[in-house]
Amino acid sequence: MGKKILLMDDDQGILDIVSYLLTDSGYDVQTQADGKTISAVIAGFQPDLILMDVMLAGMDGRLICRDLKANVLTLHIPVILISGTHNL
Repeated sequence: MGKKILLMDDDQGILDIVSYLLTDSGYDVQTQADGKTISAVIAGFQPDLILMDVMLAGMDGRLICRDLKANVLTLHIPVILISGTHNL
């Protein structure tokens, strides 16, 4: 089994496409449409990487990332923020 990637985006189309590409490349992928339950998802899935949209349905991925890096249980997980918006 490949490395685990938690993919977070509120656009189901992006989740489907990126998940397909990563799975096809050998990664174990779990998708999440929002950041509300991220702590529980991380505890259950234990990802090696989090790939997250900057803007998640009313939530700011940058703030979620900041909280993850401030938590001793999740600070070791690399986070890559992505966005299709150029107005950040």
